[in-house]
Amino acid sequence: MIRFVRLGWPVLVAAGAAAAPRPEEPVEGRHAVALEDLAWPAPPASALAVRPSPRCASVALPLTPATRYFVHGRAVDAETFPAAAEAARAASPEAVAFIYYELATGRVTRVIVAAPHPALASGHGAFEVRR
Repeated sequence: MIRFVRLGWPVLVAAGAAAAPRPEEPVEGRHAVALEDLAWPAPPASALAVRPSPRCASVALPLTPATRYFVHGRAVDAETFPAAAEAARAASPEAVAFIYYELATGRVTRVIVAAPHPALASGHGAFEVRR
């Protein structure tokens, strides 16, 4: 019995460490930008040029046929998205685009255009789009 305790506890500790939860690693990134900081691609399945901030250079994020588009909570297809996003910007100049992309590949998974909540748009909340 003593021999098991002396030799067996390292095995139990190692097994417990292997089963311990590891911190989650992010798999998706996000940019929140003003609509004028986006350059819409001509063919829908090419790349979206995003300028994360006024001091940053544009970043090209590839679009695929699997990319989903939403304007004010409504799903739209890739062909009508640029016009729908422009209409949203005309209706609400404070509208922003949230671009979600895979960190490993850079591919855009979804683009969401929404008008920020008035409290957040005024700079009193945790979200702010830098211009």
